[in-house]
Amino acid sequence: MYKKEILRSLALVSQLGFTVITPVLLCTFLGTWIDKKFNTVLTLPLVIIGIAAGINAAYRLVKNYLLLLKKEEQNLEYASQKNAPDKQEEVHVPKIKSRIFKD
Repeated sequence: MYKKEILRSLALVSQLGFTVITPVLLCTFLGTWIDKKFNTVLTLPLVIIGIAAGINAAYRLVKNYLLLLKKEEQNLEYASQKNAPDKQEEVHVPKIKSRIFKD
């Protein structure tokens, strides 16, 4: 279990790096290409858009990762409660007598 968590954390860190750097680089290359092609100044605004997109993607990635960890923790807690031998189940006693089953 411990090894799995370490590998998952390493995967998250590498995924975060690619998630942040990819939009920044794409927008930088697109901005320089547009600047050369049409003689404009769009590199800086596109780099800012790329940074914002990278931060947004990283936020969503970490948010989903934390939700996944929370779900797994709840599932483990539920499984441990379900398998607990000392817990007794309650018997439901009806409030009124049954009209079908007469004593």
